[in-house]
Amino acid sequence: MVSSDKLDSTPYDPGQPAPLLHVRVTRTGATSVITVAGEIDMYSARELEVALTGQMEADADAAVVIADLNGVSFMGSVGLAVLHEAAVRAAGQGVQLRLAVSTKVVTRALEVSGLTSEFALYRTVQDALAA
Repeated sequence: MVSSDKLDSTPYDPGQPAPLLHVRVTRTGATSVITVAGEIDMYSARELEVALTGQMEADADAAVVIADLNGVSFMGSVGLAVLHEAAVRAAGQGVQLRLAVSTKVVTRALEVSGLTSEFALYRTVQDALAA
């Protein structure tokens, strides 16, 4: 669920499965912040991909894109692939992709996959904004 100002405001229907991933995109100057909460797996990774690539394509003025992954509770290999592809795309477009991540779930997944060197990593969005 991608929105420009807030998380999905659709009321939760207890008869339906809860959404696995919430994605919110906000803009601060020439920086786009994509806040992600929930599980990134084969069912939800497409939402993250759409937010990351869509932001880089739709917003030519964005010099920096920050993915705030501090609300991620599960990171599957497909989520790592989406992040890797976004890093490659960002580099090709001259956009800085920064990750705000302090949770063990995401940090460990990045370490085990050997992807930590591909990203500028920060503990908070504020740290990533200040860089």
